[in-house]
Order: sequence, then C-alpha cells, then structure tokens
Amino acid sequence: VNLQQRRTGTKERSDPFARRPTAKCDPYGQGGKPLSWEDAQTLLQTVEPQWSLWKTEKNDANTVEEEIEETSPSVASAPPYALVREFWHDEYMTGAQFVTHVSAVAQMNDHYPLSVSLERIIIHKRAWRVRTRVVLRTFVLQGLSHHDFFLATLLDVEIQRPEVKRLLSNNHDDDDDAPAGS
Repeated sequence: VNLQQRRTGTKERSDPFARRPTAKCDPYGQGGKPLSWEDAQTLLQTVEPQWSLWKTEKNDANTVEEEIEETSPSVASAPPYALVREFWHDEYMTGAQFVTHVSAVAQMNDHYPLSVSLERIIIHKRAWRVRTRVVLRTFVLQGLSHHDFFLATLLDVEIQRPEVKRLLSNNHDDDDDAPAGS
C-alpha cells in the first residue's frame, strides 16, 4: 500500500484501457461481447453484398477462408471472426492509392480494420491482378462490433466517389477472372 492509498483509503486501480470493456465501461455498447451470428447476419444486409462474414481466422496469405452464407447450430454458438471484402485493381500503384483512402476513412472515424492487405495475385500463366483485402474486426471484443459495420458502410460510400472509383478494376463486382476461391 502506497502513501496515496493510505491517505485516500482507496486501492490502486489498474489502467482501465488495458482490459476488455465491461458493463460499466463499454465504448461499443455491447456489454463487452462481440456481435452474435444472428446480429452480424442482420447487419450484413445493411452493407454492400460483396462483404462477407468469416467464421475463423485465415491460416496463411494464399488461402481464402470459407465464407458463411447461412447459420448452422454449430456455427451459431461462436461469434463471427470478421467482416471481409476484397477490392480488385488494374495496377499495383492504384491499389496502394486505394489503401490510402481506406486508411483515411478509418482515421477520420477512429475505428480501424484488423488488416488491410495489398497483394499481387496470379490469375493466368503471365497475368496478374492486384487485390486489396479489408478485414474488419474489433480486437478488444475479439469479434465484430457495430463500429465494424459502420466502417464497412463508410467504405461502401467512399468507393462511390469518382476519384476512388477510378482506382478499382472496371469488373471488380463480377470477378470472373479472379483466382479460384477469391
């Protein structure tokens, strides 16, 4: 017990920002818990259809995680891992510029993606495409929050701006020549 504690009669408190949210301190308004499958699927209908839910973390950069279209009893017990969308670009530098826009939207709203990756993907013998993958997840909750869906909505709005839309491939909505599983 230190001198300050003796004077005030209080116990030393740990840093409130170093732990998960609780019912008393809940910046996400979710009682310190991530969104359930049911809530996440309801909110998934509020964003563009290219967004999908991942049930688990992907294992390496070359595998695309299985997406969940419907809930099943085994899946419904665990919260979804992340909200994910892929964007396609004709050139690497336009992909890098797009990542800058994603970063700016996150910074202005003080909520950040778990990851934003920019990758060159081979689609044919000598043909490459550039993919940006945005993975949204609230680390503190170890799952999804309403903020993740709000950020997804803001990114959906951002890509409608002409200066951002030009950074995307013309056929980014129908990725027929995207690699299998993307």
